[in-house]
Amino acid sequence: MTTCDIEALIAVHDPRRPIERCVRSLEEGTSEDLRLRVTVVCHNIDAEEIRATFRGPIPARTRFLSLRDGIRSPAGPFNAGLDAADATFVTTIGSDDLLEPGALEAWWATAVRTGADAVLAPICTDDGIVATPLLRPSAPSPLDPVRDHLAERTAPLGLLRLDALRCLGFRYTEGGLGNGEDIEPALRLWFLARRLEYPYAAPAYRVTGDMGASRQTSLIGPLARELAFLRPLLGQQWLVAQPRATQDAVLVKVLRRQVLSALRRRLVIDPGHEDAFDAEDARFLATCLDDVLGLRGRPPRGLALSEYRLLAAAASGDLAAARALEVHLRRPRLSKLVTARPQETFARSAPLRQQLRTVRLGRRDPMGRSPR
Repeated sequence: MTTCDIEALIAVHDPRRPIERCVRSLEEGTSEDLRLRVTVVCHNIDAEEIRATFRGPIPARTRFLSLRDGIRSPAGPFNAGLDAADATFVTTIGSDDLLEPGALEAWWATAVRTGADAVLAPICTDDGIVATPLLRPSAPSPLDPVRDHLAERTAPLGLLRLDALRCLGFRYTEGGLGNGEDIEPALRLWFLARRLEYPYAAPAYRVTGDMGASRQTSLIGPLARELAFLRPLLGQQWLVAQPRATQDAVLVKVLRRQVLSALRRRLVIDPGHEDAFDAEDARFLATCLDDVLGLRGRPPRGLALSEYRLLAAAASGDLAAARALEVHLRRPRLSKLVTARPQETFARSAPLRQQLRTVRLGRRDPMGRSPR
């Protein structure tokens, strides 16, 4: 017998974070009819120091836990929260973020009605709804992890059934990753869960701009540290056993959103700077691409020609050529829309098909907000 319907987990490592606003968005935006508990995991900081940041009374449904592991990663505190949870569903929320009023009740209603293992949260910013995942226009129920592009959503935000998480071995990846601690567990959940749902027209999870210099996911570090999640992910037996369509979806997502994004950030830095892309980064990238080929046997379906060329140039160690190609690709280019193998230009993960779906999603967004 669980003690609550939903347990909201918040990890906080800095008293400057707007933790009170986050907690109150949960407490004040959720009816007393829903059994809610808010668990704040104070990470490498005294709980009393976080409690002292509250200007008003601390809501009765809030508790504080402490974890000291000396590691700069939210994986530890989120796992500690999962271990301590005793609820039907859990939800995680960043200490800088908040939920719109009524969000938990709307997501809960979807979960109860459908029996879902997970209900993916709508996500918005001040600029509007964030168009991930790229759901089919038919408002599908349940979601299909490949056809609805769930690999694009590697933040496991929403309502997650605790029993299902424990059955699937869902754990945030520990070990001091620079970021990406949620990528493997989210993908594991999306592709192995029994049923996934989306709460159409429901209030959203709001990502704020109040990041500050200490927000973990905003830090830049060495390429090998930023992509430390990748090689262990590619070796996961559940991924090795997946059909080709699933492997393609996962590989295109991590190459496009994580690897290429990290690469471009370093290529624009002046050579000689400690954060610029260098020969050591090139060797690490080449090893990662070898792992991709080892899993799939060839580049995944849907990778753009420009993406393939930039990865190959950078991994070759020809740093000047890689930087020149990055500059060339800042302008509109046909190679950004066609794929490395032209017959795959309309593959599910190809840029042209994804852009068309993004436009369509913006036209039919039930929340009345344009996608970012």
